[in-house]
Order: sequence, then structure tokens, then C-alpha cells
Amino acid sequence: MKSAITMPRSTQRARISELPIASESDGARDYLVRCDERLEAWRMARRALKRSDQRRNVARRVASLFNEVAEQHLTALYNDIENDFARFYRFVNDDDEPSFAARLEPSSGKVSLEVDFYGRGQFPPSAYHSEGHQDGMGLCLYLALMRRLFGDGFEFGVLDDVLMSVDAAHRKKVCELLKTEFSGTQFVITTHDEVWMRQIVATGLVNKRSVKRLRSWNVERGPLVNDHKESWESIAEKLDKGDIPSAAAELRRTLEQIAGELCENLRACTPHRIDGNHDLGDLLPSAVGKWKSLLKEAKAAANSWNQKDKMEAIVALQARFDATFALTTIEQWAINPSVHYNEWANLSKHDFAPVVVAYRALIACFRCETCATWIRVVPPHGSAKTLACDCAAVCLSLARKH
Repeated sequence: MKSAITMPRSTQRARISELPIASESDGARDYLVRCDERLEAWRMARRALKRSDQRRNVARRVASLFNEVAEQHLTALYNDIENDFARFYRFVNDDDEPSFAARLEPSSGKVSLEVDFYGRGQFPPSAYHSEGHQDGMGLCLYLALMRRLFGDGFEFGVLDDVLMSVDAAHRKKVCELLKTEFSGTQFVITTHDEVWMRQIVATGLVNKRSVKRLRSWNVERGPLVNDHKESWESIAEKLDKGDIPSAAAELRRTLEQIAGELCENLRACTPHRIDGNHDLGDLLPSAVGKWKSLLKEAKAAANSWNQKDKMEAIVALQARFDATFALTTIEQWAINPSVHYNEWANLSKHDFAPVVVAYRALIACFRCETCATWIRVVPPHGSAKTLACDCAAVCLSLARKH
């Protein structure tokens, strides 16, 4: 148990009386000490407030200046991008949106993009444009931004399945855009689309030997890469193996694809089909007939202008074409456009080899011997003016002197 020691009451009073009594001076001193402590705390708080106000004002001025300068630079950047973006998009979609315009503006830490919709006002791209058009806009915006940021330093770019929802005609225009506007840039283009791959090669954007096929891949070993072989080489391999049905099928697909390109490049008329599914019998005769007609027009135009050098070039083209076309008549029974091309599969190697040689020589007549690009009518729409290739080694006027 705890015990308490008690002191007599008289003793307590004696002890209390012995305690010192604070004087008025002592009280005043204690009061002043407390006041000094509080005054110093107030002064420190006041100095901290002043420093905070100064820092706040400096931060406001810095932020205001930063926003002002950033807005000026971003506005200038967006204006530059806006012009190139709209120009690139008009190039790709010159058939239906030749007057396309766009507006990019900074907005609260982001960019606001509005585009024209057939002259009916400015709207966000997702408002009225299709997915394919939006994909095209995205690529054009990327290219415009890279040109603005890097200029001639934009030497390498990767385009990974960027045009999956864009139709074939506009994808071909994209190839032409990359070739004309970014000739100094190396692009790595990946796609699952066989048609666009062929368009990339046909337009001369890449050399056919630069095409690689990724057959399969896994995380451990990476992709298995096979070089793309030109169709003629693949046909020749199948022919050497005696696999005539496979060679015939590939030749048919190759010629249909090439003939379609020729009809488009030469603006040849083809039979109307609602589904647009033309076969070789529709396409190749149209291309051949149009080519002969164009050479005649070019020859008449050169004669009217008294251009002897052009006349000689046209005569050489006609002679070359006539000679190769004559080769096709040697095997008329096998390559006549009226014959169904599935019957090629029934030929022997000896019978089928001349067919391949004849068609390959015929198709080569439509290419420039210098740049290996297709000779085409320029412009692609409106009144035809010239018959030319990309390097202008072939450049024949179709307009006669009045």
C-alpha cells in the first residue's frame, strides 16, 4: 500500500510564507519577455509572407510569359503544320476533296483540330469523315509535323499498318505523296495488304528487291524474313519445276493486277461491272488498245509541232510495242484475250514458256527503260496533256498545235 506523508497545517503556512513574492518589476519583465517572443514570431511570419508574395509574383510573371511565348510558338507551329497537313490531304484525296482546309489551334494544353467538310463548315474529323479518311488525316498530320520539326533532318520513319481502312486508290496516292514530298526519307513500311505492297513497288516508292516478307515470328528468335521475289521470277521457278497449274495461276493474278494498273495509268475504258471485279479479258485488251491510241495521238501532236526528236522516240516506242505484240501472235491460240485463262493450266512446260515470255515482253513496253516506272497519262483527271514517266525520260505531248 502507498502511504502519504502529511505535514501539519501550521508548518504548511510557515513554508508558504517563506516563498518570495514577485515584485511589479518582475511582472513587467516577464510580460516584456513574452511580448518580445511574440513580436519576433510576427516579424518572421511577416518576412516569410513577403518572400512568398515575391515568389508568387515572379511565378505569375514567368507563367504568363511562358504561356504567351508558348502560345506564339505553338500558333506558328500549328499554322505551318496546318498548311502542309491540308496540302498533303488534298494531294491524297484530290478526286473528292480538292478544296480541303483545316484549322489547328492551341486549347488548354492540347490542340484543337477542325477540318472542312465539302465547304459546309469546320468540324472535328470524327464528326463527318469516314474511318478511312481519318486514317489518311492521321498520316498526313504526322508527316506535316515531322517536316516542321526536323526539316531535311527527317531521314527515317516507320509506318506500321497505317492505312488499313484506306481504299486502294487513295493508298496509291499516298505512295506518290511519299515519293514526291519525302524523297530524302527512308521509310520502313509494314502491311498485311498485298495490293498496297504491289502499289508501293509499282509506283517506284521502293525497289522490288527491298521488299521483305515476314513469314512467322516468335519472341525468342524474332521474325523469319524471306526476300520478296518478283512475280516473273516466281513464275519462272514454278515453270522450271514443271508446276504449270501454279505458274498459270500466278501469271493470271500478276497480269490482272498489272493490267488494272495500266488501265488506270492510261485512263483506258473498261467494261462496267457493278462489283468492280474485272478479269484479265476485260483489262488487258483495254490497256493495249488505249496504248496504241495514245501513241498515235502523241505522234500526231509531235508532227504538228515539227518535233523530230519526239517523232523518233514515238516511232521507237511503236516499233518496240509492235515487235513484242507480234510475239504474242505466235502463240495466239494460248494467249488470245478471248480464251479463258484457266486453260493455261492444261499446257505443257514447252507450250507455256512462250506465253510467259510474250506477256513479259509486252508488259515491259509500258515501263520506262530508265526509271522502270509505268508510263501514264498526265494529269490523271481532266484533259489529257502528256504521256510521261516519273523521270521524264518519256515525256510526250498529246496536244496538237492549232
